[in-house]
Amino acid sequence: MAQPENETSVTYKDSKQLIILLDPNQTMKQLADQIIEELLVFCDKTACFDYIKGNNLQQIYFIVSGNNAEDVIDDLISLPQIHCVYIFCVDVYYYEQWAKPYNKILGVFHTDDSLIVKLAQDLAFYYVQQGNNYRSSGNDGLAGLNYRRARNIYYTLYNYVLKQDDQLKKCSVEQS
Repeated sequence: MAQPENETSVTYKDSKQLIILLDPNQTMKQLADQIIEELLVFCDKTACFDYIKGNNLQQIYFIVSGNNAEDVIDDLISLPQIHCVYIFCVDVYYYEQWAKPYNKILGVFHTDDSLIVKLAQDLAFYYVQQGNNYRSSGNDGLAGLNYRRARNIYYTLYNYVLKQDDQLKKCSVEQS
């Protein structure tokens, strides 16, 4: 499948998970540096839809900005490849109320940090579940691979949180 020109891609080898970010302003590209998965960033809705509809091989974790959420959710939420949706916005209360009927929307977030933490937790949990499934079917090799992926995500998340904590401590010392 041809890659749209208006997208940025970071690949984690052999991933069954795909994170797609529809963000015309591309304000959250730093997610690529924080989460060890495949990330595609689209600024064009049509290119994003076309890519998602043509992708049946991966489960998609879809991140959408609040100002695009109402335009795209109804068209995408029922697709089987959409595993879950996260909304990144300013008006959290409004979008939390709006999102209640959609069980695939796992959260509405106002800060990059809260979204990164939730996404990392959900991805790691998925890999632990996959590892458990493989282990119960006797496939210890694939179980171990999935457990390592989960561990790597938790490790990345731990380091990310420590880095944020160090920055907060530094700011509070400078302000004292």
